[in-house]
Amino acid sequence: MASEDGTLALVAEAQFQRLDLPPEYHDLAGPESRALWFLTHLPDVFHAARLLHAADHLAARYSTAVAGLPAVMPPHSVEQLGEFRRAMAEYFLLNQFRGRRCQIEPLLRGCRLLLFVYLDDYPDIHVEFDDTDRLERRPHLPTFEVVFQFAAPPGTLSVYSKLKQPVRIALLELFCRHVLGVETLPELVRRPAFRLNHLVHRDSVRVVDPAVGVSAVRLRRLRVSVPGTGEWVTLEAAAEGAWDDIHRMLDRHFPAAEFPRDDLTVSVAGITVGYTRDGEPRTLTFDVTRRGTTDLVSRSDDLQELGERLLRAWGVTGA
Repeated sequence: MASEDGTLALVAEAQFQRLDLPPEYHDLAGPESRALWFLTHLPDVFHAARLLHAADHLAARYSTAVAGLPAVMPPHSVEQLGEFRRAMAEYFLLNQFRGRRCQIEPLLRGCRLLLFVYLDDYPDIHVEFDDTDRLERRPHLPTFEVVFQFAAPPGTLSVYSKLKQPVRIALLELFCRHVLGVETLPELVRRPAFRLNHLVHRDSVRVVDPAVGVSAVRLRRLRVSVPGTGEWVTLEAAAEGAWDDIHRMLDRHFPAAEFPRDDLTVSVAGITVGYTRDGEPRTLTFDVTRRGTTDLVSRSDDLQELGERLLRAWGVTGA
């Protein structure tokens, strides 16, 4: 929560709970000190804001959604969700031999209902040193998390989890049956295609975010349609070069006077990001397609987050 976005979330939650922030809070400088102030003085606000902030930043690649559900907020107290909690535990116990313990934290904000579901994961053993430098083997029972978000209106439901897509669909069915009283799952909401056509304009790609360690961004490759022919041409810049090499190539091969930029269609874009990790410069290169696919899914979570942040900044995906 020690960020500008985190501060906004904390203040918004305090306003929702109709709490006035004292003058000493406004005298604090920096998101770190403000987050610590909330944690110390308003821990309930901090916890709720942390959950909301986390829900707003869940990765789309781990989500599955349905629409067309009744636009009525269902009962959502911990007691009223008891049947759903038992159904979740039973599902995971029968199918994955885990999840016997299950707890649900509901959070309602306006027309938005969030359910944070925590289930016990497979047990493990941690080997640790004690105070006398002897090794101890301690049993460890971790948890895994599933997050549901229901909005009424418009009657949409999303589930976020690193579990596979068929499992997420089964969890949506459980929510519909035991929380909403709907026996048949509506049609899934397809992930929207990436918006790529605007990348032919120079001003769409000059975005650098030093706050997350990004030092440079380049559009390395574009697959562009030839208007009126049904043909496609792939433009690929040299590994080392200026940030706008692709647009120089566009100017040469597709003069704007002959090929208006808004008439071009882009099917594939290759992107290179220069960033810093542990004080060392590194490079991330990935492709996105207009069908909504990307090879970011094969990268580590931190690199996926970095790539998705850039795609949002460039307007390739929604905010």
